[in-house]
Amino acid sequence: MNIKFNKVISSKLFLSISGVIFLSILFRFLRIFDFATFGHDNSRDSIAALKMYEYGEYIYVGPVFSVVWGYMSPIYYYLLYPFYLLFSFNPIAAPVATILANIAALVLIVYASYRFYGKTAAFISAIIFGLSVYVIKQSSEGLNPTLMIPFSILAFYSYVQWLKSSREKLLYIFAFALSFITALHPAGFFVLVPFVILFFFYKPKISIKQFVIASGIYGLLGVLPYLIQEKKLAWWTIKQFIVYFKADKGESLSFVTLALNYIMAVLKNISFTLFNNGSHLGVFVAALILGFMIYEASEFINKRNHSSLLAFTLILYLITFGVVVKFEDSEPHAKWFMAMFIPLLVLYISNLISKIYHINYRYLFTVILCGFLAINLYQFFTLQREPDSNSYVKEVAELIRKDSNGSEIDLYGVNPQPFYYMMWHNETDSTLKEQYFSWIKWTKTKDANRAYFVEVKEPIDQAKIDEIKKNHKLQNHEIIYTSELGMSVYVFK
Repeated sequence: MNIKFNKVISSKLFLSISGVIFLSILFRFLRIFDFATFGHDNSRDSIAALKMYEYGEYIYVGPVFSVVWGYMSPIYYYLLYPFYLLFSFNPIAAPVATILANIAALVLIVYASYRFYGKTAAFISAIIFGLSVYVIKQSSEGLNPTLMIPFSILAFYSYVQWLKSSREKLLYIFAFALSFITALHPAGFFVLVPFVILFFFYKPKISIKQFVIASGIYGLLGVLPYLIQEKKLAWWTIKQFIVYFKADKGESLSFVTLALNYIMAVLKNISFTLFNNGSHLGVFVAALILGFMIYEASEFINKRNHSSLLAFTLILYLITFGVVVKFEDSEPHAKWFMAMFIPLLVLYISNLISKIYHINYRYLFTVILCGFLAINLYQFFTLQREPDSNSYVKEVAELIRKDSNGSEIDLYGVNPQPFYYMMWHNETDSTLKEQYFSWIKWTKTKDANRAYFVEVKEPIDQAKIDEIKKNHKLQNHEIIYTSELGMSVYVFK
């Protein structure tokens, strides 16, 4: 009887998780054009892929990361390139790629939760990662941190399983995943510290052959693209790291202020993951979760179970992160946390909530899940699009394209590249398409007799209006568009 009952429960749970995953996929594509971004970084990536296609040039320089103004691995562009080809260089190509990566991460998180913590935790992780508005929005960004998430989960899961079993196959999977998390974003490097420390705790068996093969996998995918890039750039990124570590970062702020900023950024990311806001209540809940995490991490040496191991890994990761990167403000800096911390955080929170269920606090368990769903579903359907959303940029670019009617133009108030790229993509006339392509191929000089000002955060002031008129020797201006966000587009002619 018990065996049959467990089978029924298992089948119902499988159907429930499958239903949540289906809804998660639906929600990621339902508002893709509102949540997908097309700002400076997105247009940079699109232009790089387009140039590679048009000129047949290999990309050997990866995207810039601003902490040291160095370059990530160029392998990022080759992961995105097939999507650009498939979507004919439509700006939505990269967000589709990162959404698919996010869905893969969701499946991996559910699987890891099930293997580590059981059925209830697997169901909870599906709900949190699948239906968190914060995660859904970040999945649509089309940038390297969001592409990294499935590799983060795969690296953690395979490494932990290898530490406990010494299975050769798991070591190679880990080397494969690690090569991508260190290639796609600097946040991937911070996990090396807890991974090395865990190695000395568990002391898994590894032969010379296994070490050589794993090193070869990591060297080929994780190190070689960097070496090729750095040699061509005269070791620029390495030099920038040296300068960064020698510099007195945050010199105007005390150590205590920097530490408090970082702690608040961590708490806000936990709060945003659950509630999509950094409210006082959200930060309080985040502080409780971080407190439980610190407590469980302190028990790791005596209790080496999956729960304390994950807590120990997360705390070491956060310590490494906080030591290396100086936070001069307490903003969430979502991209840095989304790449590695938040996927593992969801694993931890899922296990934490499942414990409430297993100690027979079923009503509290139900309230927590229903509260999470109510908050996130409401925000999903009511959130307004951002000024750098794909739909807004497309709307404004199309308006300018039609209003300018092929004239030479200049753009103010925004980075012009995303709008020029969108104009190029939407144009059907071959002559005008070539003209717009010339604007994105190289930096366009501002010397046209027609100008547009696109509001982003604040209304244009009279001083800026007078400056544009003077620089272009223009007399008249008018508002030709106002969005639901209250932002307007001005034309000077």
